[in-house]
Amino acid sequence: MGWFSDADLRELAGARPYERGSRYLGKILSVTEVPGGAVAVVQGTDPYLVRLGGRDGQLTGGCSCPFAQEGAFCKHCVAVGLHVLGRRERTDTAPLRGYLSSLGADGLADLVLGEAERDPALYRRLAARAVNGPPVGLAERRRAFEAAPDPGTYALLRSAAQEAGEWPGTREWALRILRGTAGDGADPLVLALLGEDDVDGAWAAAAEFGCTTPIRLEVAARRGGTHPADAIGVFIAAIDEVVELKTPGAYQRATGLIGALRILHERAGRDFRCYLDPFKDVHRRKRRFLDELRRAGL
Repeated sequence: MGWFSDADLRELAGARPYERGSRYLGKILSVTEVPGGAVAVVQGTDPYLVRLGGRDGQLTGGCSCPFAQEGAFCKHCVAVGLHVLGRRERTDTAPLRGYLSSLGADGLADLVLGEAERDPALYRRLAARAVNGPPVGLAERRRAFEAAPDPGTYALLRSAAQEAGEWPGTREWALRILRGTAGDGADPLVLALLGEDDVDGAWAAAAEFGCTTPIRLEVAARRGGTHPADAIGVFIAAIDEVVELKTPGAYQRATGLIGALRILHERAGRDFRCYLDPFKDVHRRKRRFLDELRRAGL
């Protein structure tokens, strides 16, 4: 997709939202390119649905977060735009690889150290690698995972097994262990599957074993990128659960979820008013909640 540039993102968002959006790249849960644009899920206070598109050659953006409901091009839209631009720039790495190879070992070390001095997070990652030494082997990763099966040890195991060319069999073994512990809570299994972008597997595991509300919402938000009708019921149940807390914070959270639910209805071809009007009638005595909905354009 080449209909927009970094300058377009800066102009639409403004300086501060652009800066904040650049820090949200790590919170993007999924991005699906569609004809004429992209649909994504970004983890903010809630999982937000983001849509980028174009109209008359100009970039457009929409998001289910409260800020965007007021017509703003929000930080979540910026994050998705930067992701799309980055993916486009990464399609041909040959020139960059050639340049880095030309520097030689000392020149490359100087370049990386210079960048690390300007990026504390990069410096910490490099320092940790220097302290920890060479990568841990597959056998050690298997033992670590077996002792503490969770999404973190699963990700490390996957990396080691892929490097050794033994991931398919190792994955089957690891998932068997995670399924065996799912009776105590399936969050680790679901998060491990999401971590490798197996949304269908995570959705099936959540349905089979159950999981906590935040994880169930994350799975539904990502499922909603391709199967919006499936995600609608999960969002409705979570909204009802949150509203019953009857606090201002809960009302704000529920409003964000309802904004995401509206997008799911639109993508599924369903009439959102058939949900919203009876819902507002049920909660008509909650004036603060209705005020939140009104401010969000709901």
